Amino acid sequence: MARSKIGRLLSHLRSAPAPAPAPAGEAKGAEDETPPVDPELSSAIVQEHVAATETFRAAARWLVAVSGAIAAVLVAGLQLTALGSLAGRRLSMAVVLFLVAITSVGFILLRAAQVLAPTAQTLTELRDMDIAEVRGQAEGVPPLWRSPRRIAKRVLYGSEFKLSAAVNDWRHALESFNLQGVDEIYLLYTGKTPVRIAQQIRAGKPRISRPELEFAAQQLISFVELRDTQHRYKRLTNSLVPAGFLASMSIVFFALTAFPSPDPKVNKPLTVEVIFTSRAEDLKGSLKKCERQVRRGTAVAGTLREPEVYIRPVSAADKCSGRHVINPSIGVVIYK
Repeated sequence: MARSKIGRLLSHLRSAPAPAPAPAGEAKGAEDETPPVDPELSSAIVQEHVAATETFRAAARWLVAVSGAIAAVLVAGLQLTALGSLAGRRLSMAVVLFLVAITSVGFILLRAAQVLAPTAQTLTELRDMDIAEVRGQAEGVPPLWRSPRRIAKRVLYGSEFKLSAAVNDWRHALESFNLQGVDEIYLLYTGKTPVRIAQQIRAGKPRISRPELEFAAQQLISFVELRDTQHRYKRLTNSLVPAGFLASMSIVFFALTAFPSPDPKVNKPLTVEVIFTSRAEDLKGSLKKCERQVRRGTAVAGTLREPEVYIRPVSAADKCSGRHVINPSIGVVIYK
């Protein structure tokens, strides 16, 4: 749609009537008037750029809302109070996994914030970007792996936006104003004349008018903002899958670490040794006479923490023999 409006703008410039010849007696070197540009058409082009930019930002806001809601549900179900029951390596692993999950969500929010943040809004900012880009090309860029600072910047901010590529994409509109880049617009805006345009003026070509210069600057600024926002939005969408996957896996493994599986069951006979407690009040029934005894047996059922143990009798009057569930209050089970 923007290109159709540009086509109308170019047709308007070509079909505008030529300026009338200067009346006799007027100075021969007077400047020619350039065909006026339709201000409504130029404003419409800028508005289209602004509307497209806001579309990307609205999509980013929606992604932030959805990602934030999902992250809130997942994090709410983690129950960090479980960390208090952990110790040693499991505690360290659970903390690391939780930090990875939160960092992944924060990384998505950072990418979205970069889309919503304002880009270059003035000619001065555009010119500074242009100078920095040209200086970087002249000095050369070292390999990414040799610069830790560039690695960190690439991780946080992604690939850099190329102003020269955006200006090149908008060159068809700049050429209609007889302009070739940000530097020429900036110099003309500050009252200076680039060498190329000065040569054309001496050859008799009309000078660009102030309204045309303002229209060209507004269109370029809005187009660069659109392309920069589009570039940032692409970085956001490219980050969603890896960051979301990393956050999900971290949450899953955190849950497995913080909430281990139930006590394994005894699925085959195991030779054990039972050391009964010295507290007679904890022993019930036939086990009252077993305090402080150490007996051998076989775990045949239950769980490894509370097995059902068959204790072999050592005499006919042995009260400790038989099948008993040995829990921590009764005694300690040692597996052989």
